[in-house]
This record gives sequence, structure tokens and C-alpha cells, in this order.
Amino acid sequence: MKISVSLLLLFVAPFSAHSIEQTVLQPQQVVQKRIAIIGGGAAGTSAAFWISNVFGNRINVSTTLYERSDYLGGRSTVVPIKGDPKYGYIELGASIFVPVNYNLMNATQRFNLTLTTLVDKNISEKIGVWDGQQFLFQESNSGWFDKVRAVWRYGLTPLKVKKLVSDVTSRWLKVYDNAPAFTNMDQLVKALDLKREIEMTAANYYAAEKGLNERYLREIVQSATRVNYGQDLDELHALGSHISMAAAGAHSIKGGNFKIFEEFALRSRADIRLDTVVKDIQTSVEYDDNCNSITQYILQTSDGAMESFDAVIIAAPLVCHCPPHSFAFAVWIASNPFFSTAQQSTNLKSFRSPKYPKYKKIHVTLVAGRPNPTKFGKKISNVPTTIVTTGAPYLEHFENGTQPFTTFAQHKFVKQTKETVVKMFSAKRMEEDELNRLFFARSWTYRKQWDAYPELRTVGTADWMPIVLDGNTEDGIDTPGIFYVNSFESLFSTMESQTVASKNIVRLLHQEWCTKEGDCPEFVDGWGLH
Repeated sequence: MKISVSLLLLFVAPFSAHSIEQTVLQPQQVVQKRIAIIGGGAAGTSAAFWISNVFGNRINVSTTLYERSDYLGGRSTVVPIKGDPKYGYIELGASIFVPVNYNLMNATQRFNLTLTTLVDKNISEKIGVWDGQQFLFQESNSGWFDKVRAVWRYGLTPLKVKKLVSDVTSRWLKVYDNAPAFTNMDQLVKALDLKREIEMTAANYYAAEKGLNERYLREIVQSATRVNYGQDLDELHALGSHISMAAAGAHSIKGGNFKIFEEFALRSRADIRLDTVVKDIQTSVEYDDNCNSITQYILQTSDGAMESFDAVIIAAPLVCHCPPHSFAFAVWIASNPFFSTAQQSTNLKSFRSPKYPKYKKIHVTLVAGRPNPTKFGKKISNVPTTIVTTGAPYLEHFENGTQPFTTFAQHKFVKQTKETVVKMFSAKRMEEDELNRLFFARSWTYRKQWDAYPELRTVGTADWMPIVLDGNTEDGIDTPGIFYVNSFESLFSTMESQTVASKNIVRLLHQEWCTKEGDCPEFVDGWGLH
């Protein structure tokens, strides 16, 4: 027995030692991946944040974020009132989000940011709908009286529209339920059952709903769509009108909404390149020892520097005025304000020819001064603090049938100078003569023109911008990768929807690269341990 044991140990020991030695010599290999993000707004910064949360273990990802301006936040930015921070700041672009915006609300809580209202608490918010001659509807200081008057004027239509909005909101919330990744917008629309809402104009959609008060639709619902998207009910799809009416309980971040996106970027640990313009993107294909193709994307910036990446996320609006077939990708991006003049580059192999959405040009005018209530036939004590002009068909009282502005909203009161700060949105530049009629006096005027958001036209199957601009196609599934976040904006455009769209793209990358158990942390909701 002793001899048998000794013989057994003689043979077993060497094999055991060999096994241990093999384990030490062949550790799990860590794969290095690089992702470039172009654009430092809501989509780009949140993409960097999701990436930092869902990769790791055996898939190590480094991220570089390019932003052509000197700040993060994109269309969410503030300016100092009267050019002096001592008077506070006012939002210049994206201004509010609502309680059902899970990502923004969650970010606010986790990043220890402070919620506030868009309008100073010492300004009593009252909305008026103005047709150029009179107020068709005006809120009073009595909420009870306003409700009674609304029922008298509009019947039960407000409740019916509220139910329609609630139904669409509940469908939208499914996007947060650990939803599968989608490679094109049709997949998302079908999953959320929103086909009818995007294929019909709001006007036709409401016409199909029997018994709705047309006056309410044109005076109230259309006022909301004009405030949010600068479009009338005959112009935008029905989903856009529902989103516009879902603004109850609106919030802003104290100091500016851009703080959310700064936090996204900084917490992502991405290499942030401000004041950096991406000039060109080229593809480079190599082959490994097993003859598998490996695609790399070479980004060139305006200073001539070139870097290689495994995937590129474009998180900035692309607007193309080029022929739709067989043109170079670099020519396509040349018309986008995030890029400079580009040279001819390799055509993207899987590029499709979508219909390019037109972006609404919105003029923002900020004024510190004393508003003139007589312009609206009112005294200063009872003029609405937010005035929305009517759209079609109530245009006859405006000069040449054109509204001077879309909204005229009092946001802040400067105690030191006893001036009111007003923000105006308009479809064209507010001329000095018009401003002089709207104000007794002005000490500060600030102007900004935005390509604010796409026109939310009705969308059919063939109308979507692609999400995947370049990548291999296997069994009909696109893989990395150049991705376009802003394809989502033709569905609707908000800060929250941009974070949802960016998370979807990161989920696609996660599915492609994290193929084995233990390669990466589970995706779950993308928030990780932050």
C-alpha cells in the first residue's frame, strides 16, 4: 500500500505542478478597445458615462471625447445676465426636464445637483395666448377660477388630451425597462407602439379622435408645440405634440443644466478634448493571423493630429446637402457645424441614403429691461409673464400674417437694477424697432441663433437617418462601427431622449464586444455603481 501511494504521488505531483504552472503562465487576456465620441452635449457626455460603467474585466475601453467649443453641454448652456455673473445666469438653450425623465432625474440625485424652477419664485407665472390683438386665453391668480373657465371654454377636451398624453408616456417608459438594443429607429418605434403617432400630423391625429374641441387644440396644445418645437399642429407629428404637453412639474438645475453633462463627462474619466474640431474620418482595414478583417477609424483633427479607434460615436447633428449616392463620408460631415472643411475620404461601405431632417433655426433674444405692457393692451400688474403667439389659423392680426415672436417670457428679476430679464424665441431675428415696442427701456440685449432641433415632420419607414453609419452586416444586424446618436432626434428632441439614444449605442457595443460570460459587467440600466 505504501509503495502504491508513493507511485501515485510520483505520477500525480508532476501533472499537478504542470497544471498550476500553466494557469500562471496563461492569464485571462485583456482586450483593449478605443472609442471616439464627437460632440460634448447631452448625447456625447452621457455616452462616455455609460461606457465607463459597462466595460471592464477583460474588455478595457478607453474613450476620447472631442468637442469643438470650449465648454461641455452642447445646446444646454447659460450666459451671465448683463454679461456679469453677479446678476446670475440664464439658460440659453435646453431649459427644462420633467419627473418622468429618469436619466436626468437620476443624474441630479446621484451627482448631488440642486433642482430649481426655470422662473424666479418672485415672478408669478401666468400664461397668455396672444393673437396679435387680444389674449384668447390668459391665466389668472386663481387656479380654481382658471379651471372653471377652461371647462366653460374647452369642455372636457383638456381631460381627453391628458389621457392621450398619459397613454403615450406609459409606452415611452418601456424604453427604461432593460430594453434590448435597437439598430434602427423602426425597431424602437415598433417596440414602443408609436407608429401611428409619428406617421400622422398632430392636426390629423386629433381630428381622428372624435369630440375634441378645436379651440383647445389651437389655443393650448398648439401653443405648447410652438414653445417646444416651433411648429404648428399641421406641421409636426402627433408624438411631438404629446411630448410638448407632458411638461408638468418641469425642473432645471441650479446654475445651469449643463452641470449634468459636465458631471457625465468628468465621471467617465474620458480624455476630453475641448476646442478640437474633427476634420476627417477615414477607414483602415487590416487582417489578423486568421484572416479576420479588423476595421479601424482614423480621426484627423484641425491641428493635423491623427488617431485610430475601434468605434466612433457621432453625437452632433449631421446635415447633408450632398447628392444622396456614392459620396464620401468626409464630404457628408463637412456641412455639420461640428466639423470643418473635409477632404475626400473612403466611402463608407454600408452607408444608406436617408432623407436628411431639416433643423429649425431658432433665434433667442435675451433682454434686461422694463417690459411695455401697453403693447399687449394691459397694465403691468395683469400682463401674463409668459406670452405665446398663436399659430395657424389665427394670424390675421399680425403684421403681414407673421408673428414677431413665438414666446415672450419673464424669467428673472434683477433686484440691483430693478430690471426684468426676458427670454424670447422667434423664427427670425428680433429687430431693434420691434424690441423698442416691447420694452420701455433696455440695458442689455443678447442674441443667439440655434439649429435647435429637427423639424418633427411625419416619419415613414424610409425616412429615418441611420443609427449605424458603418459596420459589418451579419444576418441583418449591424455591428461596430460608426454610430449616429442624433438619428433619434426625428422621433423627438429633448435632453433626456439624447441620453436614451446614447445608451442604446453603448448597449450595441456592449453586445458586440462582451460575448463571453465575465468579459464585462452586466449592462442592466447602464448606471453601474455611480
